[in-house]
Amino acid sequence: MTATPPGQAEPPDSVDGIPATLLDAYRQAAAHTTEHAPHCTGMTWAVLAGIGKVESGHAAGSTVAADGTTTPPIIGPTLDGSGAGGNTTAHTDTDDGTWDGDDELDAAVGPMQFIPATWATAGVDGNADGRADPHNAYDAALSAALYLCGTGTTDLSDPHDLDDALWRYNRSHTYAGDVTAWIDTYTQMSAPPPARTDGQGDIVTAAQDWLGTPYLYGGACNDPATDRCDCSSLARYAYRHATGIELPRTTYDQVLLPDTDTRFVRIPPNRRQDLRPGDMLFFGTHAPEGIGHVGLYIDDDRMIEAPRTGLNVRITTWRGRINYYGAVGLR
Repeated sequence: MTATPPGQAEPPDSVDGIPATLLDAYRQAAAHTTEHAPHCTGMTWAVLAGIGKVESGHAAGSTVAADGTTTPPIIGPTLDGSGAGGNTTAHTDTDDGTWDGDDELDAAVGPMQFIPATWATAGVDGNADGRADPHNAYDAALSAALYLCGTGTTDLSDPHDLDDALWRYNRSHTYAGDVTAWIDTYTQMSAPPPARTDGQGDIVTAAQDWLGTPYLYGGACNDPATDRCDCSSLARYAYRHATGIELPRTTYDQVLLPDTDTRFVRIPPNRRQDLRPGDMLFFGTHAPEGIGHVGLYIDDDRMIEAPRTGLNVRITTWRGRINYYGAVGLR
């Protein structure tokens, strides 16, 4: 197995939905990025997995062989400007159909969905077989890593640099948001779980019962074996199991708890130093109707949340969210 780069958490041995060879390709590409791009730091397997998930569903529908070859080759919609795949500008053929089988128009190819014209300048040989092939997982993953790095000094652990890199890869804010969400999901798989502590830290521990469970709006969130959660029901479950306190059902009522229950206090957004593990972090514009989301504070960077439809309960960053309204904590 490739060594983990200094400062990075050890990646998991396996991840549901990611073929073993493709996961190894993500790992190796992340580990070797700085050898090819010394100006680039912060590359992780999770960044590449986020790209691979959104671009091809981790080579969904294809088999990834031990040498990285994907069979059948993954070829995206023809880029004819019709709007399929989000493309509104026709891309005439640049590779004589070598990679996409079309000698009139181009299509994105491979597990990381490179356009042939981009591959012509960005494609590299990731498995040392003497050929740069976008249909090979090792070649595609390392090429994606270096393309994300760009030519200037880049730190992909910095949210702004990561946003710039994703924009460079695909100029779509929706795309960047989707990839970032998956990066957060995969990153928490490498992070050690928060240490269990007495008292309020147990709220976080209880919420971890649901990690990896798909979000469901209005989910009952009672039995992890059968139920699903939304954001407010995840908070209810955690408080019920850790403290015996039954929270209100909705974020609208949870954010007003200090008005109805003297055990709870408000922590304004400018008093982040007063936050404790298990405090409810609220996001929105005004209380109560404008509060649309709640997560549970872990530390200055992380929270656990049930994010939205299509994503799983996860540990993710909260520090950079511009709509942070404030918190409510048990004291």
